[in-house]
Amino acid sequence: MTDDELVIMFNKGDKSAFNELYEKYKNSAVRTAFLITKDRTLCDDIAQEAFIKCYQNLGKIKNPGLFRSWFFKILVRTAWEMDRKTNTDVPVDEIFDKAESELYKNTQQKDFQFLYEAVNALDKKQRTVVVLFYFNDMPINEIAKATGSLKSTVKSQLFLARKKMKKYIQTAEGKGRLIANEI
Repeated sequence: MTDDELVIMFNKGDKSAFNELYEKYKNSAVRTAFLITKDRTLCDDIAQEAFIKCYQNLGKIKNPGLFRSWFFKILVRTAWEMDRKTNTDVPVDEIFDKAESELYKNTQQKDFQFLYEAVNALDKKQRTVVVLFYFNDMPINEIAKATGSLKSTVKSQLFLARKKMKKYIQTAEGKGRLIANEI
């Protein structure tokens, strides 16, 4: 079923429709929260809080076809808010020790570490745009809605983020040159 069908079913009283939405978005919600905040323990709380807010306000959504961008807007803002409150930075080494995620499967550890460090070096808003664009395959217009930005701002943030990431990878003692051209 499509998102808009599930939202309509939920609004008509079928609470199981929300379970389907939850199952569809739970992994990407946790992954997105983790990549934005860099905190494995906080990302589960962020996703849970975002789903609670979503459940409580799903009846207020004006266009059920825009559920995905509406949900990610809630998720991103919840992540920013909770990260601001905790304001913790986890070193990259600790993240690799703790993480048990699909992100690390089928990827060469060394190349991924340089890419992750490059993403990690971005400011929070640029990191958010990169995460939504590359890890969640969201188009520019959905990212703009999710972050409350203009499309041109999102494009600019992506451009600057790519530039910073490429420079970071190229200057990381030459170790990341293999993937620098892919960004």
